[in-house]
Amino acid sequence: MSKPTDLSRQKLTRVFSTDDELEARMIQELLRNAGIESIINAGFPPGIFPMKMGELAQQDIFVLESEASQAQQIISEQHKSNG
Repeated sequence: MSKPTDLSRQKLTRVFSTDDELEARMIQELLRNAGIESIINAGFPPGIFPMKMGELAQQDIFVLESEASQAQQIISEQHKSNG
C-alpha cells in the first residue's frame, strides 16, 4: 500500500473553484478515485457564517503542481460528460 502524500510540504496548484460545497466534494472524490490527492480551501472554517454567499462561499481545490495537468483534464472530461 502506498504512503499518503504530504500535501503540506509540496507546491500546490489550484485546479478548480466553485461556490458549491457539494460540487467541490464531488470533484475531490473524482480526483481521489483517479489517484490524485487534493485539498479544499474554503477560506472560512465551517460554522463561522451560517449562510455563505459570494466570496464567502468560494471553494478552491488544490493538487500537487506535478498532478495539476492530469487533474484539470479529469475535471474537464467530467464536466463535458455532464453536459
